[in-house]
Amino acid sequence: MYCQGKSVNSWFRWFVHCSYCLCLCDQEGLHSDRYFNMRPVMADVAHNRVVTGLRIVKHNRIIHLQIQEGKLLPYGYIDDSTIRWVPVDDYTITDDGVQNGVDFHVMDYERRTLFLDDLMPHEASHLITGVRFEFIDNNLKFEINVRAFNFEKGIISNDSYYIFGGQNRNKINIYNPDVPTASPASENNFDANTYVEFTHSSFDKDAAQTTVPFFDTQPVASYPAAPLKRAGIYYKGKTGYGGFIAPTITTYDFSKHLNAEFPEIKPRKDPEDEFPILA
Repeated sequence: MYCQGKSVNSWFRWFVHCSYCLCLCDQEGLHSDRYFNMRPVMADVAHNRVVTGLRIVKHNRIIHLQIQEGKLLPYGYIDDSTIRWVPVDDYTITDDGVQNGVDFHVMDYERRTLFLDDLMPHEASHLITGVRFEFIDNNLKFEINVRAFNFEKGIISNDSYYIFGGQNRNKINIYNPDVPTASPASENNFDANTYVEFTHSSFDKDAAQTTVPFFDTQPVASYPAAPLKRAGIYYKGKTGYGGFIAPTITTYDFSKHLNAEFPEIKPRKDPEDEFPILA
Protein backbone atom coordinates (compact mmCIF):
# COMPACT_ATOMS: atom_id res chain seq x y z
CA MET A 1 0.00 0.00 0.00
CA TYR A 2 1.23 3.52 -0.76
CA CYS A 3 0.47 6.70 1.15
CA GLN A 4 1.73 10.08 -0.09
CA GLY A 5 4.38 8.38 -2.17
CA LYS A 6 5.73 6.25 0.70
CA SER A 7 5.39 2.51 1.03
CA VAL A 8 3.08 1.39 3.85
CA ASN A 9 3.19 -2.29 4.77
CA SER A 10 1.29 -4.59 7.08
CA TRP A 11 3.08 -5.25 10.34
CA PHE A 12 3.73 -8.13 12.72
CA ARG A 13 4.21 -7.95 16.48
CA TRP A 14 4.91 -11.32 18.04
CA PHE A 15 1.91 -13.40 17.03
CA VAL A 16 -0.21 -10.44 15.95
CA HIS A 17 -0.56 -9.56 12.26
CA CYS A 18 -2.28 -6.32 11.25
CA SER A 19 -3.21 -5.67 7.61
CA TYR A 20 -4.20 -2.25 6.37
CA CYS A 21 -7.61 -2.35 4.72
CA LEU A 22 -10.53 -0.16 3.70
CA CYS A 23 -14.15 -0.85 4.58
CA LEU A 24 -17.42 0.42 3.14
CA CYS A 25 -19.93 1.47 5.78
CA ASP A 26 -23.65 1.88 5.18
CA GLN A 27 -24.91 3.86 8.13
CA GLU A 28 -27.74 6.34 8.53
CA GLY A 29 -26.89 9.60 10.24
CA LEU A 30 -27.36 13.35 10.28
CA HIS A 31 -25.05 13.73 7.29
CA SER A 32 -26.57 10.93 5.22
CA ASP A 33 -29.53 12.24 3.20
CA ARG A 34 -30.88 9.06 1.62
CA TYR A 35 -34.63 9.67 1.72
CA PHE A 36 -36.92 9.91 -1.32
CA ASN A 37 -40.40 11.40 -1.19
CA MET A 38 -43.04 8.89 -2.29
CA ARG A 39 -46.08 11.12 -1.95
CA PRO A 40 -47.78 11.99 -5.25
CA VAL A 41 -46.80 15.39 -6.64
CA MET A 42 -49.88 16.75 -8.41
CA ALA A 43 -50.82 19.86 -10.35
CA ASP A 44 -53.91 21.72 -9.14
CA VAL A 45 -56.28 19.84 -11.43
CA ALA A 46 -59.30 21.30 -9.63
CA HIS A 47 -58.33 24.61 -11.25
CA ASN A 48 -57.48 23.01 -14.61
CA ARG A 49 -53.70 23.12 -14.16
CA VAL A 50 -51.21 20.75 -15.76
CA VAL A 51 -47.50 20.02 -15.37
CA THR A 52 -45.22 22.29 -17.44
CA GLY A 53 -41.80 21.64 -15.87
CA LEU A 54 -39.82 19.38 -13.56
CA ARG A 55 -36.82 19.52 -11.24
CA ILE A 56 -35.23 17.61 -8.35
CA VAL A 57 -34.86 19.34 -4.98
CA LYS A 58 -33.90 18.41 -1.43
CA HIS A 59 -36.02 19.65 1.47
CA ASN A 60 -35.69 18.56 5.10
CA ARG A 61 -33.09 15.98 3.96
CA ILE A 62 -35.67 14.39 1.63
CA ILE A 63 -35.21 14.28 -2.16
CA HIS A 64 -38.35 15.48 -3.94
CA LEU A 65 -39.64 15.71 -7.48
CA GLN A 66 -40.94 19.26 -7.87
CA ILE A 67 -43.28 20.29 -10.67
CA GLN A 68 -43.99 23.55 -12.43
CA GLU A 69 -47.69 24.00 -13.20
CA GLY A 70 -49.88 26.32 -15.25
CA LYS A 71 -53.56 26.69 -16.13
CA LEU A 72 -54.51 25.01 -19.39
CA LEU A 73 -56.35 27.20 -21.91
CA PRO A 74 -58.09 26.32 -25.20
CA TYR A 75 -55.85 25.02 -28.00
CA GLY A 76 -53.06 23.98 -25.63
CA TYR A 77 -52.07 27.44 -24.44
CA ILE A 78 -50.93 28.01 -20.85
CA ASP A 79 -52.00 31.07 -18.85
CA ASP A 80 -48.64 32.73 -18.10
CA SER A 81 -50.01 34.45 -14.99
CA THR A 82 -50.64 31.07 -13.33
CA ILE A 83 -47.21 29.49 -13.87
CA ARG A 84 -45.47 28.55 -10.63
CA TRP A 85 -43.26 25.91 -9.00
CA VAL A 86 -45.51 23.96 -6.65
CA PRO A 87 -44.04 23.90 -3.11
CA VAL A 88 -42.96 20.41 -2.03
CA ASP A 89 -44.57 18.79 1.00
CA ASP A 90 -43.06 20.24 4.16
CA TYR A 91 -42.47 17.24 6.41
CA THR A 92 -39.60 15.39 8.07
CA ILE A 93 -39.00 11.67 8.49
CA THR A 94 -39.57 11.98 12.25
CA ASP A 95 -42.97 13.72 12.09
CA ASP A 96 -45.92 11.98 13.71
CA GLY A 97 -47.78 9.80 11.25
CA VAL A 98 -45.00 9.84 8.64
CA GLN A 99 -44.12 6.28 7.61
CA ASN A 100 -41.16 4.70 5.89
CA GLY A 101 -42.40 2.92 2.77
CA VAL A 102 -45.52 5.08 2.55
CA ASP A 103 -44.40 8.71 2.68
CA PHE A 104 -40.73 8.16 1.89
CA HIS A 105 -38.21 5.52 0.83
CA VAL A 106 -34.88 4.95 2.56
CA MET A 107 -32.02 4.11 0.22
CA ASP A 108 -29.54 1.54 1.60
CA TYR A 109 -27.09 -1.03 0.25
CA GLU A 110 -29.80 -3.60 -0.41
CA ARG A 111 -32.27 -1.08 -1.88
CA ARG A 112 -30.27 1.36 -3.97
CA THR A 113 -31.61 0.79 -7.49
CA LEU A 114 -33.25 3.64 -9.43
CA PHE A 115 -35.13 2.91 -12.66
CA LEU A 116 -34.61 5.44 -15.45
CA ASP A 117 -37.57 6.11 -17.74
CA ASP A 118 -38.93 8.61 -20.25
CA LEU A 119 -42.68 8.05 -20.01
CA MET A 120 -45.64 9.17 -22.09
CA PRO A 121 -49.43 8.62 -21.96
CA HIS A 122 -51.01 5.75 -23.88
CA GLU A 123 -53.19 8.21 -25.79
CA ALA A 124 -52.07 11.32 -27.68
CA SER A 125 -55.05 13.21 -26.24
CA HIS A 126 -53.70 12.93 -22.67
CA LEU A 127 -51.47 15.32 -20.71
CA ILE A 128 -49.25 14.93 -17.64
CA THR A 129 -50.83 16.18 -14.42
CA GLY A 130 -48.49 14.70 -11.80
CA VAL A 131 -45.42 12.61 -10.97
CA ARG A 132 -44.20 10.42 -8.14
CA PHE A 133 -41.58 7.91 -6.96
CA GLU A 134 -42.89 4.42 -6.21
CA PHE A 135 -40.95 1.57 -4.57
CA ILE A 136 -41.89 -1.74 -6.20
CA ASP A 137 -40.05 -5.09 -6.19
CA ASN A 138 -37.03 -3.57 -4.45
CA ASN A 139 -36.66 -0.84 -7.08
CA LEU A 140 -37.41 2.88 -6.96
CA LYS A 141 -39.46 3.88 -10.01
CA PHE A 142 -40.49 7.15 -11.62
CA GLU A 143 -44.17 7.40 -12.61
CA ILE A 144 -46.37 9.98 -14.31
CA ASN A 145 -50.05 10.77 -13.71
CA VAL A 146 -52.01 11.56 -16.89
CA ARG A 147 -55.49 12.78 -17.85
CA ALA A 148 -57.47 13.24 -21.03
CA PHE A 149 -58.21 16.78 -22.19
CA ASN A 150 -60.33 18.62 -24.74
CA PHE A 151 -57.99 20.50 -27.06
CA GLU A 152 -60.48 23.10 -28.31
CA LYS A 153 -62.00 23.83 -24.89
CA GLY A 154 -58.81 23.41 -22.87
CA ILE A 155 -60.49 21.34 -20.16
CA ILE A 156 -58.87 18.33 -18.46
CA SER A 157 -60.75 15.22 -17.34
CA ASN A 158 -61.41 14.23 -13.74
CA ASP A 159 -60.22 10.66 -14.42
CA SER A 160 -56.52 9.86 -14.22
CA TYR A 161 -54.10 6.93 -14.20
CA TYR A 162 -50.38 6.31 -13.68
CA ILE A 163 -47.81 5.23 -16.26
CA PHE A 164 -44.60 3.40 -15.31
CA GLY A 165 -41.86 1.42 -17.03
CA GLY A 166 -41.28 -2.33 -17.21
CA GLN A 167 -39.07 -4.63 -15.15
CA ASN A 168 -36.58 -6.00 -17.71
CA ARG A 169 -33.67 -3.56 -17.78
CA ASN A 170 -29.99 -3.06 -18.48
CA LYS A 171 -27.68 -1.69 -15.82
CA ILE A 172 -25.66 1.45 -16.46
CA ASN A 173 -22.25 0.54 -15.08
CA ILE A 174 -20.42 3.19 -13.09
CA TYR A 175 -16.88 1.84 -12.80
CA ASN A 176 -14.15 3.28 -10.55
CA PRO A 177 -15.73 6.76 -10.60
CA ASP A 178 -14.31 10.07 -9.53
CA VAL A 179 -16.72 12.68 -8.14
CA PRO A 180 -19.10 13.88 -10.88
CA THR A 181 -18.21 17.56 -10.50
CA ALA A 182 -14.62 16.78 -11.52
CA SER A 183 -15.77 15.66 -14.97
CA PRO A 184 -14.95 18.05 -17.85
CA ALA A 185 -18.23 17.16 -19.60
CA SER A 186 -21.19 14.79 -19.46
CA GLU A 187 -22.75 12.58 -22.10
CA ASN A 188 -26.51 12.02 -22.02
CA ASN A 189 -27.76 8.45 -21.84
CA PHE A 190 -31.39 8.26 -22.95
CA ASP A 191 -31.34 4.49 -23.53
CA ALA A 192 -34.68 2.87 -22.74
CA ASN A 193 -35.13 0.29 -19.98
CA THR A 194 -32.05 1.11 -17.92
CA TYR A 195 -31.26 1.52 -14.23
CA VAL A 196 -28.47 2.72 -11.97
CA GLU A 197 -27.30 1.59 -8.57
CA PHE A 198 -26.05 4.24 -6.19
CA THR A 199 -22.52 3.37 -5.19
CA HIS A 200 -19.32 4.80 -3.74
CA SER A 201 -16.67 6.81 -5.52
CA SER A 202 -13.30 5.32 -6.41
CA PHE A 203 -10.96 4.16 -3.63
CA ASP A 204 -8.01 5.51 -5.61
CA LYS A 205 -9.50 8.81 -6.75
CA ASP A 206 -11.69 9.81 -3.80
CA ALA A 207 -11.09 7.28 -0.99
CA ALA A 208 -14.63 5.94 -1.58
CA GLN A 209 -16.07 8.75 0.53
CA THR A 210 -18.75 10.06 -1.87
CA THR A 211 -22.04 8.53 -2.98
CA VAL A 212 -22.63 8.69 -6.74
CA PRO A 213 -24.32 9.54 -9.02
CA PHE A 214 -25.25 13.08 -7.99
CA PHE A 215 -28.59 14.75 -8.71
CA ASP A 216 -28.75 17.61 -11.20
CA THR A 217 -31.03 20.20 -9.57
CA GLN A 218 -31.37 22.50 -12.57
CA PRO A 219 -35.02 23.22 -13.48
CA VAL A 220 -36.24 21.75 -16.75
CA ALA A 221 -39.08 23.74 -18.33
CA SER A 222 -39.97 25.20 -21.72
CA TYR A 223 -40.37 28.86 -22.60
CA PRO A 224 -43.05 29.76 -23.29
CA ALA A 225 -44.65 27.23 -20.97
CA ALA A 226 -46.46 24.33 -22.64
CA PRO A 227 -48.24 21.16 -21.52
CA LEU A 228 -46.14 17.98 -21.55
CA LYS A 229 -46.50 14.76 -23.50
CA ARG A 230 -43.45 13.06 -21.91
CA ALA A 231 -41.46 13.25 -18.68
CA GLY A 232 -38.77 11.16 -17.08
CA ILE A 233 -35.38 10.90 -15.44
CA TYR A 234 -32.14 9.90 -17.12
CA TYR A 235 -28.43 9.45 -16.47
CA LYS A 236 -25.69 11.67 -17.84
CA GLY A 237 -22.01 11.18 -17.23
CA LYS A 238 -18.62 10.31 -18.61
CA THR A 239 -16.51 7.18 -18.20
CA GLY A 240 -14.44 7.44 -15.04
CA TYR A 241 -16.86 9.80 -13.27
CA GLY A 242 -19.97 9.28 -11.15
CA GLY A 243 -22.41 11.18 -13.36
CA PHE A 244 -25.75 12.81 -12.62
CA ILE A 245 -29.43 11.93 -12.46
CA ALA A 246 -31.54 14.61 -14.17
CA PRO A 247 -35.15 15.15 -15.25
CA THR A 248 -36.25 15.33 -18.88
CA ILE A 249 -39.45 16.63 -20.49
CA THR A 250 -41.01 16.80 -23.95
CA THR A 251 -43.73 19.33 -24.73
CA TYR A 252 -47.08 18.44 -26.26
CA ASP A 253 -47.09 17.77 -30.01
CA PHE A 254 -49.32 20.37 -31.67
CA SER A 255 -48.59 19.23 -35.22
CA LYS A 256 -51.61 16.94 -35.47
CA HIS A 257 -53.87 19.93 -34.88
CA LEU A 258 -52.45 21.91 -37.78
CA ASN A 259 -54.99 22.04 -40.60
CA ALA A 260 -53.26 23.82 -43.43
CA GLU A 261 -55.55 24.99 -46.23
CA PHE A 262 -54.01 25.82 -49.57
CA PRO A 263 -55.64 28.13 -52.14
CA GLU A 264 -57.26 26.51 -55.13
CA ILE A 265 -54.90 26.34 -58.07
CA LYS A 266 -56.47 27.51 -61.30
CA PRO A 267 -55.40 25.98 -64.61
CA ARG A 268 -52.60 27.91 -66.16
CA LYS A 269 -53.44 29.77 -69.37
CA ASP A 270 -51.42 29.17 -72.45
CA PRO A 271 -49.22 32.21 -73.15
CA GLU A 272 -50.53 32.35 -76.71
CA ASP A 273 -54.11 32.67 -75.43
CA GLU A 274 -53.16 35.34 -72.92
CA PHE A 275 -51.00 37.33 -75.30
CA PRO A 276 -52.17 36.63 -78.89
CA ILE A 277 -49.51 37.02 -81.53
CA LEU A 278 -50.41 39.69 -84.08
CA ALA A 279 -49.80 38.74 -87.71
